Amino acid sequence: MDKITHKMRHEYWERIITQCNQSGMQKKDWMQVHNINPKTFYRWQKILRDEAAITLLSPEQDKFLELKVPDLPEMTAPFDGCSAMIRKGNVSIEINDSITDEFLSRIIRVMADA
Repeated sequence: MDKITHKMRHEYWERIITQCNQSGMQKKDWMQVHNINPKTFYRWQKILRDEAAITLLSPEQDKFLELKVPDLPEMTAPFDGCSAMIRKGNVSIEINDSITDEFLSRIIRVMADA
C-alpha cells in the first residue's frame, strides 16, 4: 500500500474508531448499526495503536527538559546542609536554603510532569 493510500485509510479509520469510542455504545453494537466489519475495525485499531507507540518511542521524541542551575554562592559541598528533599518514584532532589524561589518552582513543575 503506498503512503498516500495508507495516510487516507489511517485518517478514515482514526475518525471511525474515535466516533465508536465516543458513542457510549458497546463496540459490537456500534459496528452493527454502522455496518462496520469487526475484523477490519480491530485490525485498524491495532495498526493505529502500533503506529502511535512507534511515534511515542521514537528517538526523535526525547522528552528531556534541561534545567539551568542558577549561580549559587560558593559552598564547601553542593548539598551540604540539605534542608528539604523532594521524592517522586526513584528520583530524589535535595534542596538547601540557598535555592531561589524561581529555581524551586521550575523543579516542582518538572517533577509534577514526570
